[in-house]
Amino acid sequence: MGFECPNNMKLLGYVSDEEAKTLMRDCKAFLFPTFYEGFGIPPLEAMSAGAKNVYVSDAAVMHEVFEDSVHYINPYKYNDVFDDNVVDTEECIRKVLSKYSWKKSAEILSAVISTMRGGQ
Repeated sequence: MGFECPNNMKLLGYVSDEEAKTLMRDCKAFLFPTFYEGFGIPPLEAMSAGAKNVYVSDAAVMHEVFEDSVHYINPYKYNDVFDDNVVDTEECIRKVLSKYSWKKSAEILSAVISTMRGGQ
């Protein structure tokens, strides 16, 4: 038993941050067929790096985060991953990425902490 690597797949092992960004930018498709995910940071990173075709699990949280900017897949049906539906990625990706950033997260966290301290 074990994993048999298909001919069109390479197991890379560790890659640097720069290599990961290049791989995400130049990929044919970024796949995120997760069974459980709380938010979806890896697909956001791929979109930020320039991935044009992002596929994520058809889970409620993914729809909330990514709206119409990605393709949705059933992670249990891996033979039917790619579809021919074109997503208007440029505008949708900009919209999604504009909602989330580390700066916005820090500002929200700072506001919450300030409120907990009594507005000090």
